[in-house]
Amino acid sequence: MMSIGEVAAELGVATSTLRYYESEGLIPIAVRHSGRRVYMRSDIEVIKIVLSGRSVGLSIQQMRTLKPSWIKRSKSRQPMKALLEELLSETDQKIKRLVAQRNALKEALGCECRRAKDCAITSSK
Repeated sequence: MMSIGEVAAELGVATSTLRYYESEGLIPIAVRHSGRRVYMRSDIEVIKIVLSGRSVGLSIQQMRTLKPSWIKRSKSRQPMKALLEELLSETDQKIKRLVAQRNALKEALGCECRRAKDCAITSSK
C-alpha cells in the first residue's frame, strides 16, 4: 500500500490530480487507512493507464469510454485504436491551423506599414 502522496511523487503528478481522477470515476476509490487515502499496486497500474491516455490527449470522457476495456483487460484494441485515430486526425487539423497562424505571424512581423488600412495583410483578410 502507498499513500496518495507517495503515489503522486512516484508518478510525477499532484495529489489533487489523483483525487480528481477518483472523483471522475477513472481510478478506483482509494482505501482509507487511518483516514488517509492509500492505493494498492493494482490501483497504481490503473492510474498509469489513465495518465498515459491523458498524456496523448484523450479527454476525461474518452477515458471513461475506454475504461470498461482496460478493466476487463480486453484483448480487442479496436476501441482504443478508433479513439487514437480520431485524436490523430484532430491533431493533424490543429497542426495545419497552427502552421497557418505561424505563417501569418511571420508575414505580419515583416510588414512595414504604419496604418492598418494601408497594409495588404490586414486588408486582404
